[in-house]
Amino acid sequence: MRIPFIRLLTFYFLPISFCHAQNNWQAMAGEIDHYIHTVYSDTVDGTLYVGGGQFRIFDGKPIRGIAHYNGIEWDSLGAGIDGLDTLNNPPRNTLGFCRYQGLLYVGGTFYSVGNVKAPRIATWDGNSWDSLSVQGFEIGVSGSVYDLCVYNDDLYVAGSFSTVAGLPGTEGIARWDGAQWSSVNFPQYTYFSQVYALAVYQGELYVGGNFHNNFTDPDQNIMRWDGTQWRTVGNGIRYAGWTWVADMVVYKDELYVGGLFGAANGNVCSNIQRWDGEAWKDVGGGTGGVNGQIIELFTGNGYLYAVGRFETAGGVPADHVARWDGNEWCSLGSDFDNSILVGTVYRDTLVVGGGFWTIDGDSIYGIAKWTGGDFVDECGTFSEIEEIETENSELTVYPNPANSSTTIAWRAHYYGNYRLNLYDASGRQLTVPVTEIAGGKWELDMSDLSSGVYFGQLTVGDMKRNFKVVKAP
Repeated sequence: MRIPFIRLLTFYFLPISFCHAQNNWQAMAGEIDHYIHTVYSDTVDGTLYVGGGQFRIFDGKPIRGIAHYNGIEWDSLGAGIDGLDTLNNPPRNTLGFCRYQGLLYVGGTFYSVGNVKAPRIATWDGNSWDSLSVQGFEIGVSGSVYDLCVYNDDLYVAGSFSTVAGLPGTEGIARWDGAQWSSVNFPQYTYFSQVYALAVYQGELYVGGNFHNNFTDPDQNIMRWDGTQWRTVGNGIRYAGWTWVADMVVYKDELYVGGLFGAANGNVCSNIQRWDGEAWKDVGGGTGGVNGQIIELFTGNGYLYAVGRFETAGGVPADHVARWDGNEWCSLGSDFDNSILVGTVYRDTLVVGGGFWTIDGDSIYGIAKWTGGDFVDECGTFSEIEEIETENSELTVYPNPANSSTTIAWRAHYYGNYRLNLYDASGRQLTVPVTEIAGGKWELDMSDLSSGVYFGQLTVGDMKRNFKVVKAP
């Protein structure tokens, strides 16, 4: 997409080194008067396209709603988004890009592009804007085109519209062949909000968003189309309350699905999980925080990247952006003052955009590129961890060996935020219930763990202490 419990303490992976490097991000533009809503790295013309949430100034220039970058400087695309507006209102959102039949297709909530009337979708040929030969999106006030994707030589367009060109069965998704619209008879749902994301995987078109008939539907929030009929994807993405699929991408022969959902009701992971064509699989424990929402997924340089409103990924502290290599999550060790909404890899460089004003305290607004090389601050990998001295230690673990539970006690003055982290001997991530039984004392539930040796680390404020605990046979 280009768009709240019993208290349990999760055991997170932590790195062995806790030093933070300097700011590894660099601003890519000067003054911007509103946030970035979508980015697109075009491999055809080598250009980076940026769509906005209503900006009229970009890199200090009068650019309306959309800009492009050639590796050296930013420029406008003609009169930009809602170029026909004569009242100088903020341009409406640009939400999606896609190459099709030699043209760059752009979707969003706009009514015109350049000096051309083009509600919600338009084309750019490198020099000028144009509308589609057949228009007719029937949409509400907030209707939009969110995503575009090529499948079986047709362009599929997804969003929050009721019909296209008056065709039945085009609510939320329609097909364009370059000349005409057609229906794919997407199921009609009792509770339909919008289709946010499209992706092609194993010869089928996957559709994700916010749609269902009830909370037990196996077609809740995700479906797939084989060119003839619609089919479910496992038991769907189900969760009571606010739940949706925001984005999807193929990485290492699996379909990764991100959004807002919990690890319940058949979901195997929080806010992200992967589909291998037959079953859902975990992605290192997913993301967490206030809601842990993933807004966009993208790949580049051999990695999968996730951006959004999360605070942790796989238990690793990760502020709005994290990297996955197929086995573990890594943080980029940076502090953003607001959400990252989008990202891409442009000319082998990681680029993120959103509504942030600072990164690691430096003034960087809206769009930034990673300049830190292969630096990764924290990863979910366990390597050797020194066992603490048991005599005169600030930290004690008892009983040890343990049966069903053990207590972690911090003898020093209790101050600051705390975090407990646990690893098995192979470094595998563990998520284990913890109960705080007093200030500086926590009971660790080991009843579901196999017998053996486990390693952990307690962080209290700026202090960190390692420990070892044995689960008795």
